[in-house]
Amino acid sequence: MRKVIALLVLAAFLSGCTGSFVLTKKVYEFHRSMDNKWADEALFAVCAYLPVYIIAMLGDAIIFNTVEFWTESNPLSAGKPDRNIRVAHSGKYKAVMSHDARTDTVTVNVLESDIPVTSFVLARGADGVTVKDLRGDVLMTAAKDIDGGVSLYSRDRKMVRHFSADAVSIAKERTGTGTLVAQK
Repeated sequence: MRKVIALLVLAAFLSGCTGSFVLTKKVYEFHRSMDNKWADEALFAVCAYLPVYIIAMLGDAIIFNTVEFWTESNPLSAGKPDRNIRVAHSGKYKAVMSHDARTDTVTVNVLESDIPVTSFVLARGADGVTVKDLRGDVLMTAAKDIDGGVSLYSRDRKMVRHFSADAVSIAKERTGTGTLVAQK
């Protein structure tokens, strides 16, 4: 039995993958699902006292993350999509946004009265966020400047609009996210 455990530990270290720690996250989500903060704290204490977290982390590190490294899918997240989907409504308009964790992109589908209007992809890069059509052609780029402002550039790299650091700060306060909305 010790040889099997030693081989599993060695395989985990040779794989060089930290993985997504799905089992550990599930334990965390389980104990955080309590509505009462005292019940949550009590359940956390039980999970910490009994080595629930240690077992979950070892299971992830030795087995599940190694499987994820070699197969590119974690057996514990089977059946779960790799995307997070959010929907935003504004009058008759709806935006369906799906985040792809593998590419770190967000695909946005805009609908008017449930009829598709447009779709685009937001991709984070070193200089900011790029907006692309579904073919991959650049539509617009947003870049943060050294003063904390944000500039929007057209596909041909001409500045279309600049938001000052104060405008960005106000947008963060209003939305809690820093989302800027251009007024027509």
